[in-house]
Amino acid sequence: MAVAAPQRKQRGWLGSASQPLPLRLTAAPGPELEWRLVQVSGRFEAVHRLGVRWRADLIIGSTPIPVVGLAGSRIAVGRVHEDRRVTIVGIVRPAYPSAIDQRFAIDPRSVSDLSFEWPTGSSRADRPFGGPR
Repeated sequence: MAVAAPQRKQRGWLGSASQPLPLRLTAAPGPELEWRLVQVSGRFEAVHRLGVRWRADLIIGSTPIPVVGLAGSRIAVGRVHEDRRVTIVGIVRPAYPSAIDQRFAIDPRSVSDLSFEWPTGSSRADRPFGGPR
């Protein structure tokens, strides 16, 4: 179920504009959220490489949601690890009409739309140089 988020205002040389914040999802998206910007948190499972693209199932509770890394997002499949908790901001898109899997998918726009959590039981001190930069 999605919950509407407030909008923030930005000021630029063209005046003020509203930029919507992503809607926070706690369940699989449906047609009412098609082409909307959303935020979802869960655990990656079953990452599949498809040439320069990739596809993974994000588990929220017990529900898998497809996440697709398109070529234009420039997210390398090496950045996506199974069994890691992640928060994703992305756009909800419908499946292709000829696809067997007709679930709505989430497409992150760039690598900055993925925010991974540290694995349980480890700290930054356990990593060389305090972890990745």
